[in-house]
Amino acid sequence: MQHIKTNYHTHHELCGHAQGRAKDYAVAAIKEGFEVLGISDHAPSKLHYNPRVRMPWSAFEAYLKDIESAQQRYGSQITILKGLETEFTEDDPAYYRELLDKVDYMILAQHYVPWKNGKKPFKSVFNLKTEEHIKAYGKYIMEGIKSGYYVAVAHPDVYMSAYPAFDQTAEQVAHDIIDTAIEYDIPLEINAQGIRKGLIKTNDGLHYRYPRKEFFRIAKAKGARIMVGSDAHTPDSLNDESFQAALAFADALDITLIERLDINP
Repeated sequence: MQHIKTNYHTHHELCGHAQGRAKDYAVAAIKEGFEVLGISDHAPSKLHYNPRVRMPWSAFEAYLKDIESAQQRYGSQITILKGLETEFTEDDPAYYRELLDKVDYMILAQHYVPWKNGKKPFKSVFNLKTEEHIKAYGKYIMEGIKSGYYVAVAHPDVYMSAYPAFDQTAEQVAHDIIDTAIEYDIPLEINAQGIRKGLIKTNDGLHYRYPRKEFFRIAKAKGARIMVGSDAHTPDSLNDESFQAALAFADALDITLIERLDINP
């Protein structure tokens, strides 16, 4: 099995659904022999605030200072990077520039798709059930990649969470995302959090909601850069069985993972 000792997808208790602060993840990462730890919690947002989903704007400076404190304390033992996970749904480019001015990197992770045909302006990616839904997801992922704001795409295949089968439309969405990622040289993430959610019964049989083998077979065949992210929501999940299962998932598809992202702190 491949030996990966970096993780750029790590959460923080300020998002309301994770446990632990930067120092807790740093201690766990050092214990596990990691060399790079990126803290990349859900960014504050004017459109999506929910205390169980992401930090409020009022907590953003505290988040940055908490990471800086861990950097000062543990920086001689591990590289700690300051990051964020954001959706590409905001209309104002100044929003993204403001965030990027204060962190080392951002990863693209679409949890919501703008949706004008429903009662709410956004549709959760965990409830995309029609061809129109997943096509919209693909559109926003492609636009996000092209924006230049991001160093990687987290769980790019999350659109399969509720979609019934990896049919022709799902395959085309995969090709669109993968082709765009290759064109802009953006890595795609095999996400361990999807493995933690367990297997589900689909029209294609038992599968993880994500990662999906069908998606990453295409990515492998086309030569996309592929990474693994723990998507850790607790310090002890940085290198847990699901992270190891994500590595095994890559091995089973004969995917050679990239280990380091091009980030200049």
